[in-house]
Amino acid sequence: VFVTSNLPSQMAIGEQFEARVQIFNYSQRTQTVRLAAQASAGLRVDLNAQSVVVPANEVVALTARIQAVSSGLQTITLVVMGDSTLDQRQATILVQ
Repeated sequence: VFVTSNLPSQMAIGEQFEARVQIFNYSQRTQTVRLAAQASAGLRVDLNAQSVVVPANEVVALTARIQAVSSGLQTITLVVMGDSTLDQRQATILVQ
């Protein structure tokens, strides 16, 4: 499994962004995976699902609501954990 998203590169303080998070499963079997988000103090993250079933050779799309709460370079890491797999994507967002 692996994870991708359309996180923005810039946000304004107070702005909210609904990011599309996609989890790809290219294996031959269905997997139940856990999605987690780790964000720096200047961002708030709300995921619409933490555990999801991804069928074999399919893609599942989820939503993550990001809110910018303080200025500066902020980071967010999305982590997806499957039965025997782990993938993560990190993004840096400039909040002004």
